[in-house]
Amino acid sequence: MDDATRYLLDRIEIQDLEYRYCSGLDRRDWDLLLSAFTSDAVVDYLDQGGVKNGPDELLGHLRGGLEGLDVNQHLISNITAKVNGDEADVVCYVHAPHLLDGEVFMIGGEYHDKVVRTEKGWLIRRKTLHATWTEGDSNVMFRGAAKLVEGGGELGDLGQKFLDCYGVDFSAERE
Repeated sequence: MDDATRYLLDRIEIQDLEYRYCSGLDRRDWDLLLSAFTSDAVVDYLDQGGVKNGPDELLGHLRGGLEGLDVNQHLISNITAKVNGDEADVVCYVHAPHLLDGEVFMIGGEYHDKVVRTEKGWLIRRKTLHATWTEGDSNVMFRGAAKLVEGGGELGDLGQKFLDCYGVDFSAERE
């Protein structure tokens, strides 16, 4: 295969990788989500949740923050990939509305990823969210976490972060 064809195939596979990550989040298909990452992946949501190392921390973080919502939708665009052999630096825009009971909280920004070619294809080794703007009612996230807890669900790191922001502690009620 010539270099130009290999480059184009790499770009398509990397775009599909980014779409798989978003589909896993939005469908709450945690196996699909994890299929986008290396086993030693690091995800840094910066002020939206901090650093998570490996699949267990990542799932513990995301499940509790998203499962109480009615829906969330991570839309990505402007995907650029600088491929260098079996590694690539990827940047894509993200626009992510989170909805609960007709209220919306949106996050916009960029994902900056380090991806690697593996036996399973391209996978994310490091993902960093640079949220550059938000709009709407951030209490949507709090109410989603509270709804999850009240329904007996597992809160996880992200959900606890939202509740901590408001000084809410459900732990005594759950013991």
